[in-house]
Amino acid sequence: MAKFTRPISVEATDLGPLTSALDALHIDLNTLPDAETEVEFDVRIEEFGEQAIIKAFLNVAESNGNVIQHVYRLLAEGNAAEAMDELYRFMPWLAPPSTEMAIADLICGDRIRD
Repeated sequence: MAKFTRPISVEATDLGPLTSALDALHIDLNTLPDAETEVEFDVRIEEFGEQAIIKAFLNVAESNGNVIQHVYRLLAEGNAAEAMDELYRFMPWLAPPSTEMAIADLICGDRIRD
């Protein structure tokens, strides 16, 4: 599961039942500023179909091709630790590489890196 935080802005153009309350208070809807807040939501990979995941990955790869190519090269060179660091900088919602390596060490019963 990944957590995302995204800023959103809500325009004060139609507040439904609050419109009559604003009218009663003599507040002009057009003078109200847009409401701004941050929304946090959880996303699980299981919530998406295979094609949606592939499409999202391709969009990321196209817009950030240099990062993906760099990580791919690091993996080809056998430098998994640096590849993980690069991915973490690029995708900060991932667990830190030190956490993932500690989990791998526990699972393997031995340190798997130098």
